[in-house]
Amino acid sequence: MKDFYDTLYGKALGGRHGPLLVDLWREILRLAEKHSEGRDLQVCDQLTLEFLHDLREVEAEDWRQMCWGLGPTVYGAVGLSWCRGVDLAMVWQDWEASGFPILPDARHMRPARLLNPELMPVTESLQSIAQISRGNLVAFCAIVAFSEGRIFIDVPESDLARLPTHAQSLVEVCSRPRSSSANSSGFGSVVAT
Repeated sequence: MKDFYDTLYGKALGGRHGPLLVDLWREILRLAEKHSEGRDLQVCDQLTLEFLHDLREVEAEDWRQMCWGLGPTVYGAVGLSWCRGVDLAMVWQDWEASGFPILPDARHMRPARLLNPELMPVTESLQSIAQISRGNLVAFCAIVAFSEGRIFIDVPESDLARLPTHAQSLVEVCSRPRSSSANSSGFGSVVAT
């Protein structure tokens, strides 16, 4: 881990020797709860991001083992995205295990927006998101929520109609106006999940 005294947590504790991973996890969850209550939203987001940045020095397997020992949470999966040696498949697996839905509201979209941007695919195409997510509905919805306002609908209406209702609503909330060049190659296996 980087020099502990340079981390937000190290500063907050006044120099206690090294944060335990469980302490970081607990603080991230506490801030999520405070955020969901509508209190100090900007402060919660800023502090959460600072704690998540501290996880860059943590091995993915160490974080993951601790999270699974405590019980999978969506914020454990978000934290995993910031760890060293992670891949997106691990993040989606842990997110699915948490059971946390991605619905079109601020509380449910917040975790997706806190995912490590260096790990996330860069695309504005809904069709590309469908291909990247490889049939994983959690991955599809998380990438859509992460990309809010930047994606365009470039698939036929018939493919959108085959998505689960919450995913359709999420796409509607997070997308720019429909592209007139929507092609027929569509979603493929995303709707199969």
